[in-house]
Amino acid sequence: MTLSFSTFYNLPSSEARYELALNLIYEKFQPAHCLIGKFIDSDTRVKTVAYSVNGEKSNYIIYDLEGTPCKDAKDSQSVCSISCNLQQMYAEDEILKIFDIDGYLGVTLRALDHKPIGIMVCLFDEKIEISSDDKHWFRELSLLVGAELNHNLELASQEILVKQLAKGERIARLSSWSWNISRNIHSFSQEMQTLVNLPDQTVDFEMFCDSLKDKDQKSLRVLMQKLRHGQINHIDIHVSHRDRSQFKGLFRVIGHVERSDEQEDERVFCASVQDISYIYALNKQLELTNVVFEHATEAIMITDHKNRIVMVNRAFERLTGYSDTELLGRNPSVLSSGKHSPEFYQKMWDILSKEGTWKGEIYNRRKNGQIFPEELTLNIVRDEDDEIVNYVAIFRDITVWKRNEAQLTFYANHEPLTALINRRCFMDILESKISQNRSTLQPCSLLFIGLDHFKEVNDIYGPEIGDKVLISVARRLKNGLRRADTISRYGGDEFAILLDAMDEQSAYDIAFKLNEKLKQPYVFND
Repeated sequence: MTLSFSTFYNLPSSEARYELALNLIYEKFQPAHCLIGKFIDSDTRVKTVAYSVNGEKSNYIIYDLEGTPCKDAKDSQSVCSISCNLQQMYAEDEILKIFDIDGYLGVTLRALDHKPIGIMVCLFDEKIEISSDDKHWFRELSLLVGAELNHNLELASQEILVKQLAKGERIARLSSWSWNISRNIHSFSQEMQTLVNLPDQTVDFEMFCDSLKDKDQKSLRVLMQKLRHGQINHIDIHVSHRDRSQFKGLFRVIGHVERSDEQEDERVFCASVQDISYIYALNKQLELTNVVFEHATEAIMITDHKNRIVMVNRAFERLTGYSDTELLGRNPSVLSSGKHSPEFYQKMWDILSKEGTWKGEIYNRRKNGQIFPEELTLNIVRDEDDEIVNYVAIFRDITVWKRNEAQLTFYANHEPLTALINRRCFMDILESKISQNRSTLQPCSLLFIGLDHFKEVNDIYGPEIGDKVLISVARRLKNGLRRADTISRYGGDEFAILLDAMDEQSAYDIAFKLNEKLKQPYVFND
């Protein structure tokens, strides 16, 4: 039997070794079923790596550990042997009933750190007696099988790690690079073939260099010479492929020199070569966006999902007088002017939440307390889960625009010389008042005033004096009327007056009073 064990490692494969172990067990015990299995699914199930029925190789199986004798064997440090009545002891184990199993022999296979990794089992369809020597033999065989299983599991684990590393390199568009400086041996991972566009070729250092632009080739070779002679121990450089495009072909080479794990006196350069074209393009786009953000003429404020300020641009600082550090983390209500009601803000937020945007005019307050009008646009920024991540406010000071608008509105309805309302506006007011008074039966009166000999004043004293006369007339008329009355410059030297809620006699009295005011001398110092 010792001779059979010695042949174990001379076999060409693990499958052959496992098969030899099952054959030795069958020759020794003649079990109905014999298997070698590994633990899977957090050690809750067993997957066979070798399985025989009555000494003949059979298909692999998977079974649950819970409620089986293998569960007890797994928790034991020694060989587990049950001679008979196995089905009565493990009534929940259906496999025992199906195969009509009565006896059991099992031992846990362990790694070098004694961690359970699998199990070796014999199932008997009749009562058995296992001696101490047989158990010892079974235990020794399990050590060989366990060592083989542990080796295979480690290889499988390493293979998984290598695949994961290759997948990670492929996703990151990165190749590892090792250079044994003493032996001048370079090695690249498989991803380098993709990076330099040389599929199905083993890339060496010269091929990598040749794929680069001439300027970058020279720079890299100079650095390699410095590494070779110990002048530097670290490099971090950007190089470009000859066919570089916006999103492909810009490489970052970063690495350092360290001592070899195998030979202390050997120096090894370990590096990574990563295609950073996409990241570089994104960074450039981000820089451009930041330039636009900082140099925009409109004020921009960004808040988080809780409406706390996280960023403002320079135009915002100039417009409000606040610096970014003064506002970070604060609520935008710090700018509130107090001119808007809570209902106004509630309506604004309702529209913003429903439509994702809001645009309108609003009054805010600068740091110095000055209130100013602004044209404001609010937008919601959402993530891929449609959750709010930011609010963006863009606004501009419309003080000048509002002032110009007021002036345009004023001059559309007023005569520029006297600042009285013009004929068109007066007629609109008159029509409205007539319609209103028809329903209320309230009287109103209309006066027309013309200046006698005004043409002679213009001819004798000139148009400047004529204008001053008109301005003075307008002032005297306004001083002689109530706030409720309406006065307009109806024509060149004509004025029209609407007396609100006034009967005919009262209108005569007012007309007489105004006539007396207008008869007074007009004196101009200049």
